Order: sequence, then structure tokens, then C-alpha cells
Amino acid sequence: METPKVIKPLKILFVINWLKKGGAERIVLEISKCLSKREGVKVLIVLIHPENEYKLLSNGLNIKNSESLVIPSFFRKSKVNLTNFINIVNDFNPDIIHSHLFESEIFSRWELFPKTLYVTHCHGNYTQFKKFSLSVLFNRTLLTNYYERFILFKKYRECNNHFIAVSNDTLSFLNKNLPKDLQQINLHPNAIDFYKFNQNNVNQDRNPQKRPVKLITVGSLIKKKNQIFLINVVDILIKKGFDVILDIFGVGEKKELLEKEIKKNKLGENIFLKGLVENIEDNYNSSDIYVHSSLSESFGLVMLEANAAGLPVVCLDGKGNRDIIKEGYNGYMIKKTEPVLFADKIIQLVSSPELYQNISANAVKFASGYDIQLYADKLIEYYHNLRLIN
Repeated sequence: METPKVIKPLKILFVINWLKKGGAERIVLEISKCLSKREGVKVLIVLIHPENEYKLLSNGLNIKNSESLVIPSFFRKSKVNLTNFINIVNDFNPDIIHSHLFESEIFSRWELFPKTLYVTHCHGNYTQFKKFSLSVLFNRTLLTNYYERFILFKKYRECNNHFIAVSNDTLSFLNKNLPKDLQQINLHPNAIDFYKFNQNNVNQDRNPQKRPVKLITVGSLIKKKNQIFLINVVDILIKKGFDVILDIFGVGEKKELLEKEIKKNKLGENIFLKGLVENIEDNYNSSDIYVHSSLSESFGLVMLEANAAGLPVVCLDGKGNRDIIKEGYNGYMIKKTEPVLFADKIIQLVSSPELYQNISANAVKFASGYDIQLYADKLIEYYHNLRLIN
């Protein structure tokens, strides 16, 4: 009789900059909640900075503020105070230190713990990872980036670092920019709490022809998210005779500019800046179509959330979101930054209830494959495999 495989307990220490509103921050919390419920798994989240805008989602999780800092400098002496972080690590004694977002890379690798495995979770294409070019010599920021790259790659070699890419775009970026001896990369797309976003799904009752078309978008109000593009889209739809409402959720530096554009185009009764909300799923469920105008996207978690709620997605090509939009199946991706083409896809959905219902049903089916429980299963298997080969 074959002896059953004994799985040793796992202690995972996640390191992340902070818990401000963002996709990486949310996935860390969702993963932690899921893993913490698994037998034999203990999770600790360490924040470099104490900001927490996810009070509800983070409730009940084991979270500590590092009260430490690492500020490397090429031009002057680096600032380092890791005493408290070192104490936290020694007290928890993790099997794996799993870092998220770039600042956590140097922070968590500056002082290495020999018996610990290290995983870098690449939520996007970190500019600091880019190969050397002559322009580095003439730009202070690029020079600092390259200095950080030099430090990090040395540390990565010392700790036999492993990498997770969240999309094929990021996987390609890492294969292009990481030295061959550091290319221990696993493609592990992000995930959502599918049932949280699907539980109130009423997509079978939606019919955009019967009422104003409700569009929704979620993201920081910053340049790359490009919400100003959606103002043009709404303007086109209204001029073509469609009754449209767009709710924009998020905060950021472009809020004032967006307010001015909304006012200039006399769209104050059609476009609303909603700020931040804790339970965005309620807003998905009261909408018809999810629209996303980001020019650069590391993955596109919000699009999966919207799909889970039964919303077809119409988006621009942000590269990282290519993995999660299947053209004509769960939504549409517009390759050109052209508001008329974007508006035409919305009109196509609105004008055909049968098409809308088909894509809505497909969206739910597609998103179910990215459930956080499935993700946790794969992540635990990945962790155990790392321990076997190291």
C-alpha cells in the first residue's frame, strides 16, 4: 500500500507597500483570506507603509506594519532601518516571503533569511527591470532604476528567487529583461472572489433597450486610466440618440480635469464621478455594460469582476488584459484608441438583446474559471513544489 504524502504546514509572509485602493492590494487580501482558511496554512501580511483603505476586506487578517524602511540611493548614502521587520520575520519564521509591488522587492530582499524561499509577484512590467540602454547615463531617474536593478538582481541570485507573472504580457516582459539564470517564472493569472460578485447577478433580467444604458468603470483617476476617453464615447452615444449613464468609480489627480470635461460637454446629467466605495459589486449588479479605457493594464481584475456580475466588457487594448477578453465571447477589445469604434460596440450590445444575453452568460462562465478558491489551490501547489525543489 502506497504511503500517503505528508504535506508540511505552510507559513506565508506577504510583503506589500500598503493597502491603498488597487488591484494588487485587493488580490493580496483576497488570497490571504482564502489561504488563512486552509488547514495547515498561516498567513501574515507586512505593510511597508501603514495606509489601509480596505478596512472591511482586511478585517480579521493578520496584518503588521513594518515600521521599517529601505531607501537605496546611487547619489548618496542609502537609508536603511530594518530592525522591526527583521524581528517580525524571525518571530513568524515564514517558509516563503512573497512580495507584491516593486517597493517591496528591495525592502524584503535587503536582509535575506537563508532558510526562507522568495517569490516576486509581478503585477505589471516593472520599469526597474528593464535592460541597460545608453539613455540611462543621461537621466537621473533611469540611473536610479538601473542601480536598483543591479542591487536586486544580485539579491535574487543569492536567494534563488522565483517569479510569478500575472499575464502573458508580463511573462514576455520578464523573459526579455531578466537574465537567463533568473528566469524561474510561473504564469499565474490573478483571481477574484467569483461568488461575491456573482451572488446577486440578475443578468437574465437586464435589457438595456428598456431603460437608460448604464455603463460603469472602475479605476484610479490617473493619466494611464484614460477616463477622459469615455467622456467622448458617451458624447457620441448621446448624439446618436441613446440614453446613457456612466458611473466612474475611483479617485486621483485627474478628477478636476474630468469634472471640467464633463461640464464642457454638458454631460452633468449623464456622467457621475462616484469616488471610492467598499462594495463595488452592488454597483456592477445595477449596471449593464462595463467599459474600460486604460492605455496600459497589468491584468484587469475589475473586468473579471464585472464579467462575474454578468456584464459584457468593452475595453481598449491595455496589453495585460488581452488574456481575459475573448473577442465577441465575454466582451470586445478595441485595438485603436478611437471613441467611435468603442461606441459602436456598445451600440451593438444595446441593439441586440439576444447578443447581450449570450455575451452576459459567457462572461459569467468565463469569470468562474478565475475564482479565488481555484487560485489558492494552484498557489499552495506552487509553494509546495518550490519547497520540494529547493
